[in-house]
Amino acid sequence: MRHSRALAQKLSIRLSKRFSDFQLVEINSHSLFSKWFSESGKLVGKMFDDISQMLENDDTFVVVLIGWSNPGICGPH
Repeated sequence: MRHSRALAQKLSIRLSKRFSDFQLVEINSHSLFSKWFSESGKLVGKMFDDISQMLENDDTFVVVLIGWSNPGICGPH
């Protein structure tokens, strides 16, 4: 996800004349699905409601990164 963050930062710089605000939301898909299938699914829904609210502002550039993290299989790159 490191490269994705770098790309998001580069986009925010290049688009800074068009957008006055930049929001980066990082979601670990393992946590997302763990929460989704448990009782805390409401928290996941709220997270996406919050993202939708960010998108209502035309001056805000929003990047949502959804990454998979499995430390047992993948090592640092």
